[in-house]
Amino acid sequence: MIDYTPFFKMLEEKNLNQYKILKLNLVSNSLLDKLKHNQNINLLTLEQLCIKFECEMTDIVRFTKETED
Repeated sequence: MIDYTPFFKMLEEKNLNQYKILKLNLVSNSLLDKLKHNQNINLLTLEQLCIKFECEMTDIVRFTKETED
């Protein structure tokens, strides 16, 4: 499962919140919504986030194995 929890942790470490990144036009509202709900984004978008936030891909996304019920 794709998980964007690292992105929100990174924002906190950089003293940014969702309101600030929207106001600064660093991300769109729709992209932020996708990240919040762990929806798919493309690799180009991931690359652009890494550039904008000066970070690595692993600072934004992680992969976790889903457990079978």
